[in-house]
Parts: sequence; structure tokens; C-alpha cells
Amino acid sequence: MAGNNIEVEAKYRMLRIEVRNMIAVDSKAKDVLEIQPLQFKLEVPLALCDNGTQEKLQKDALAKMEKDVKDIVAKAQGLVNDETKNLGEDIRKELGKDEKGDKSAYRNAVKQIESAVARLEDIVDGLPPSVREAVKKVIKGKGFEGIFPKQTLTSVGSWGFRDRKGICVRPGKFKNVTKDDHADADKELWEALKNAKSSPHGFVFVDGSKAGLVVRKSITTDDKKLAKEQSNGGKAWTGTVTREGDIYHFDLDRDCNESTEGALARKISALVQKRCNRKVKVKVSDDDQDVDDDRSETKGGQAESGKKP
Repeated sequence: MAGNNIEVEAKYRMLRIEVRNMIAVDSKAKDVLEIQPLQFKLEVPLALCDNGTQEKLQKDALAKMEKDVKDIVAKAQGLVNDETKNLGEDIRKELGKDEKGDKSAYRNAVKQIESAVARLEDIVDGLPPSVREAVKKVIKGKGFEGIFPKQTLTSVGSWGFRDRKGICVRPGKFKNVTKDDHADADKELWEALKNAKSSPHGFVFVDGSKAGLVVRKSITTDDKKLAKEQSNGGKAWTGTVTREGDIYHFDLDRDCNESTEGALARKISALVQKRCNRKVKVKVSDDDQDVDDDRSETKGGQAESGKKP
């Protein structure tokens, strides 16, 4: 049974539920927010009496189970979408204040997002017990006597935002953003670098009067704009970053000479240390030729490697 992005299937031994995204993104909210998919998967093992003479009743019981569970998930999905829509409206109000020069608007927006994300997660966290209760009512329901043996219901699954980032303001929307307001961006950068161990991430590094660096699963035009804003303009370098042990490999999309690669490695390493308060070993390469940041002046002739995330 499928619809509204909700898939529910009850079979002889298992009830399965999957929602690839609980959020139907409102176009106005999408204009001001980056919203990651909020996923939900759950399985509830079932036991039915092995009695061929009651096959029709079994099918009826499973069909009712599917319907009741889907109604519960759909109701939760409605609450999620109302919450997301309201958040979009609240952030647009803060944007209006920001345009008038209110320097607290961005901080207020971040706090509103954090509160909304917590409420969304609470809604989804409440689904497994609600689903089990609905299944329990069918099992004990009138007319289905003898279909289900006595059983203790359990469930297993995973749910939450696909990306740890969850929801955030689209880069470049707020103009009155101070250095202190970017404190969370440093945490986000470090998390992205750590995640590069399990899967390659894209990066954009801007070598300007100040260096700018954004690391994401995939780099967008807005990410490039954000890196340039961090650096006050300059030459942009893009590519892929991976992590092997405590070494971060930044592979460039275009050719450059060895001297430039070494300079970039030192600058990226220094920037990560400054923004994330972590010392890391960086290697920059193109055409599979790595140049690392060991060229920087250090006592003993070796650059200090950083802590493992």
C-alpha cells in the first residue's frame, strides 16, 4: 500500500513501513531553508496462527493493520509538514527584520530552526510506539480471535534526518551576520571533514585575503558563494576530499604546479586549525600527485598530525 510517500505492507511474518521523506517541502520554505529528507523505516515482526481455514480472516486482519498504521503515519506526516511550513514563515519574518538592519535576526532564525528540528524529531520518535499500539489493537480486535497467537510486539528501524545538518538557512540569505554567528559553521565543517572518511565529499576553497572553505557531500552554487563570502573574494579551488587515517586528501579538479599544491595544503591546514581548533595533516594533489603540508616550518622538520576525529 503506497501513497503520500508512505509505504506500508503487512504480510504473514512482518509489517514494514517506509517513508523516504516525511517532509513535503513547501516552496516558500525551500526558498529560505535547506531541508534534508526526514526518513522513517520500521519493521514489526508478526506471528499468525498457522490455520489454513482462516486465510480470509488473516488477509482482512493484515489489511486493517495496513490501513490503521498508514493513517497514523499520515497524521504524523501532516504534523511534520505543518511544522515545516510554519518554520518557513518564521524565517521569512526574520529575513524581513534582517533587511531592515536587525543584527539579531540571524541568531533568532538559528534558534527557531533548532527548536523546530527538535519538535520534528519528537514527532518521528513517537511513531514506533504508536505503530505498535495500532498493531496490538488489531491483534486483540473483535472478529480476529484465533488469528494471532499471544505475542510480545517489538520493532526495529531507523529514522531521522538523512544528513546531520537537518535544516539550516540557505547561504547568503541573511546580510547582518557577524563572526560570532558563524560559530556553528565551524562545527559543521569539522563534521563534514570527519564524514569524508566514510564517503568522499566535495569542497570549495577560496584563496583570498582571508581563506574560505566549505565541505559538503556535494557542492552547490550557494556553497561556492558562501566560501567567497568567508574569504572576501579570491581564487576558488574545487575538488574532492577524502580522509585516510588522520590525513585529509584534497584532490583538485584542475591542474596546478607543485608549488601551488604545497601552498594550498598549508593554507587549508591552517584554516581548519583556526576554525575548528584541530591540527590536521592535509595533502593536496592533482593527477594523483600528493603534496602535503609538511613543508611548513616546524621543530624537528615534521608537521604535527592532528587528533583523530
